[in-house]
Amino acid sequence: MESVENKIIRKMKKCGRGSVFFVNDFLAYGTRSAVNKALERMVLQGTILRAARGIYCYPKLEKVYGLGAIPPSGEDIAAAVAKRDGAHIVPSGAFAQYQLGLTQQIPLNYHYLTDGTSRTITIDDTRSITFHHVSPRYFAFQTKLAQLITTALKDWKIERLTDEQIQTLKTTINNQVRIPVADLKLMPTATRELILSLYE
Repeated sequence: MESVENKIIRKMKKCGRGSVFFVNDFLAYGTRSAVNKALERMVLQGTILRAARGIYCYPKLEKVYGLGAIPPSGEDIAAAVAKRDGAHIVPSGAFAQYQLGLTQQIPLNYHYLTDGTSRTITIDDTRSITFHHVSPRYFAFQTKLAQLITTALKDWKIERLTDEQIQTLKTTINNQVRIPVADLKLMPTATRELILSLYE
């Protein structure tokens, strides 16, 4: 009979390197205790990585510089959690500002708005992923850009934007398809007026 461990690795290989998994993904192969023990052995063997409590990754391998197994990013883990829960997520706060290029400082923690459950996941003792449940209106946008701008500026007063940040926003919105009127209407008034003033 094929072992629980072999069944797990066969499924992981089928999904490909870089894939993120949860303990529940393997419960068809044995009891929770058996699955947990198999995963623990695989982590000790270096076959897989433990990304967070109950979350594992079949890692990509970096061979050029000898870095070996590459852990999943916070974004990879967040996307896997959202997919598992059937929830929508969007970056928020400093994380959203970084994605828009409004700050060059890489955020230590990942913050998302979600229509799912609020929770915080610790991913390596020093970093975390926080999901904050909000109104469905944040997920009614037709375009990702409009959604990201809205969440990035959600808790940031428009008047605090520097000239450089405003120029970054101007370049970004003018290099993409114009934000539709329906999305502009979903933005807070101050954010909408700023965006409209930046179009050339």
